[in-house]
Amino acid sequence: MGGQLKTAKAASRRRKRPAGKKPSRTNDLEEELAGVQKQRDELNGKLAAQQQAAEESKGRSAELENRLRDSHGEAERAKRNWNVWRLS
Repeated sequence: MGGQLKTAKAASRRRKRPAGKKPSRTNDLEEELAGVQKQRDELNGKLAAQQQAAEESKGRSAELENRLRDSHGEAERAKRNWNVWRLS
């Protein structure tokens, strides 16, 4: 929100500047800062999305590992039962 306010203020100053007058170094820096802040906000949003996706992936991986472990246990039990049945 603060970045938007600064951007709006910088835009307002640019509109108030007389036609043909070069922007001051301060205005240039303010505009550059507003752009960098916008990029930062965008990157923070992307980072948050990637972190959420990573957490979801970890949860899914753990779930699949548990299912694999259960399936392996069931296969081992079936193998033992088969051997008992075959030998009787």
